[in-house]
Amino acid sequence: MDRIKRSILVVDDTRANLRLLTEILNEKNYTVRPVPDGSLALSAAMAEPPDLILLDIMMPGISGYEVCEALKADARTRDIPVIFISAKSEILDKVRAFAAGGVDYITKPFQAQDILLRVNTHLTLRSLQQRLEEKNARLRKEITERKKVEAELRKSQGKLEYAQKIAHIGSWESEVATRTLTCSAELYRIVGAVPGQFNGGIDGMTDRFIHPDDRIAFRKMYEKLLTARERTSGKFRTLRPDGSVRFVWIEGEPLLNDARETCKVAGIVQDITERRKTEETLRKYAAELEIAKKKAEAASQAKSEFLANMSHEIRTPMNAILGFTELLISQVYDKKKKTYIEGIQTGGKSLLMLINDILDLSKIEAGKMELQYESVSPRTVAEELRNIFSLKISEKGLDFITEIAPDIPDYLLLDEVRLRQILYNLISNAMKFTEQGYIRLTLEKRSSVENEGHMDLIIRVQDTGIGISPESQAAIFESFKQQDGQSTKKYAGTGLGLAITKQLLEMMDGSISVISDVGKGSCFEILLSDVVVSETSEDYDTDRFPKPGNFLFESASILVVDDIESNRVLIQEFFRDTNISVTEANDGQKGLAIVRTIAPDLVLMDIKMTVMDGKAATRQIKGDPELKHIPIIALTASALREDQEQIMKAGFDGYLRKPIQRSELFHEVSRFLKYSPKEQAGLMKEQPPEMLAAGSMSAEDMENLPELIHLLESELMVPWEAARQNEFFDEIEAFGHQVSALGEKYSSDMVRQFGETLTEQASSFDIDHMNATLDAFPELLKQLRSLNTDTDEETDHADGV
Repeated sequence: MDRIKRSILVVDDTRANLRLLTEILNEKNYTVRPVPDGSLALSAAMAEPPDLILLDIMMPGISGYEVCEALKADARTRDIPVIFISAKSEILDKVRAFAAGGVDYITKPFQAQDILLRVNTHLTLRSLQQRLEEKNARLRKEITERKKVEAELRKSQGKLEYAQKIAHIGSWESEVATRTLTCSAELYRIVGAVPGQFNGGIDGMTDRFIHPDDRIAFRKMYEKLLTARERTSGKFRTLRPDGSVRFVWIEGEPLLNDARETCKVAGIVQDITERRKTEETLRKYAAELEIAKKKAEAASQAKSEFLANMSHEIRTPMNAILGFTELLISQVYDKKKKTYIEGIQTGGKSLLMLINDILDLSKIEAGKMELQYESVSPRTVAEELRNIFSLKISEKGLDFITEIAPDIPDYLLLDEVRLRQILYNLISNAMKFTEQGYIRLTLEKRSSVENEGHMDLIIRVQDTGIGISPESQAAIFESFKQQDGQSTKKYAGTGLGLAITKQLLEMMDGSISVISDVGKGSCFEILLSDVVVSETSEDYDTDRFPKPGNFLFESASILVVDDIESNRVLIQEFFRDTNISVTEANDGQKGLAIVRTIAPDLVLMDIKMTVMDGKAATRQIKGDPELKHIPIIALTASALREDQEQIMKAGFDGYLRKPIQRSELFHEVSRFLKYSPKEQAGLMKEQPPEMLAAGSMSAEDMENLPELIHLLESELMVPWEAARQNEFFDEIEAFGHQVSALGEKYSSDMVRQFGETLTEQASSFDIDHMNATLDAFPELLKQLRSLNTDTDEETDHADGV
């Protein structure tokens, strides 16, 4: 860092923190200006811009975020590095801090060494950047001046052409017989001589004005002119009378007499000293730019490593949060507690979505995002999105309209995951910003004139929401940008969805545009050009992860190797009601010992562990002839595709990314362990125990049981079949309300609880259990008929007695 004393502005509303930071920085000879609030900070920074700012976030009046944004908006303070120091440690707080323009983020309580290290780092970076900018400015100025001179020379080319070739550059002529030398005035000026000083001819000029180290080379060039009779040139140094050295370009050509003999040698001398200096300067700048490039590449690598570590560190606890909420939500039936669990699950999924958005954006920017094309049914994708959003949209009192042109092909070659991600972002935004009216999803086809078997796919997402101002319509597609004046508290969001959508579409050779009127709504239009029409659904997977309830595993043993206890407990719970026994190990070395002892049927192996990591343990297992047959599934919190490829190359047989869902786990395990599909008739056994009991029914209610059965069979079978076929959440929820109402009317706890359970599952989007409950409706009727038959037999028996 520069030796000049650096000034630092410290902003914190806590006096103790101000004093502590001031003492820490004063000890290192920094000039410190402490201020207690944001308004004073802005005034101080504008009056006398510091070299760096340490900025608290939570302050009365103007927050740290607002201070930083104001500084970055002013040209006088835009380049000052801002380090946030705050007790807020949530990832969203840090994302917001960096979005406001901060260069670093330190969490309280802080360490003095950490403060000094980061301050020194960012001051050094700023100093290097300023130096590079100054050097670039000087270089640009020199280049500009040189271009100006060249332009002036070209302008004078017609009048000064002869002077440029001879007089201005400097010309010379030597008689071969006498070795006398005749020179132009310009040549004398170049070598620092006066006319008449070359009376000694070519030899005298050589001995007096050519640098001693270059005289032999110059004489060889001159002799070559005499003997070879060809143009010859070279670079030499001249030694001026004042002792200074100039670099010159000397070029000569033999002149022949009538007898075709060399009688004279003529040539030019050009002073190239300044050019050499410029070339040296350019080489120096080129070397500095190469160093800067390497630093930038190192920074990019550091960013990639940070994202990978962030993904791992956040996904690891998210595995426990989402995994245990998945278990709890299927075991808790108290509505209030279920709401709490759903809140945890929703928050966890939102955080995971944010992490995925940041990683997606980073991968797109780094050029590492890869598209996976397959046969996709656009109608199925639209229907799935309708199922996902229909209930939430209806709860807001909106209409959700889907219009698919009849000439849209059944299957198109697209990246299904990215297409669904794009449409999810657009529909989610439309729902967020629309309070009344409708949301419309439209798919249209435009035939391709040039390529048969191709088409243009046009997708529109239209809403009647708040609309977007013309000046904000371009900004909304930038990262972390939202419409000006938009209430962050009301609408939330990070501003990444549309940025990712735009970049994904550009990767697909597509585009997105928006037409909007403030207060009337918006219409986002996607154009995917030259899409291949697929004639088969062979590659389209409509059931990627079958429901866990569909797997009935045979007896088997699994070893779970993970250094985090909650991850091991979660997998234990996932397999609790199965025929699979689970053994645990908390590091690769212990896992290896257990494998050698019991030889399990399958190993679930974490990658990053202490003592011995998963890759090392896997290499040893696969290197043992007696154990290499045991399949090993990798468990990792990394979300990077290149990491997945490296993991599979390390010898693993399968791959699961945290956070792990039960359906994904069972699907992956089913590739290696034997199982049989569960019978549909047994699904009622998976429902809560209270659903299996008839409950307390009076004699009068038992007499009305046949009527209840008749109503269920005659009036509810059609709605049941429609809900089961369409799989619309609102239809399933309505069917559940009808069943519970009949159960309440006829005092049947079994029927009432069946309807309430189905309603709760539909409202919470618990798809696995909702479908199982819905499919078990015939089993409910069967049990009611059985109960009615038993009652009739008891009555007949009593009558007989």
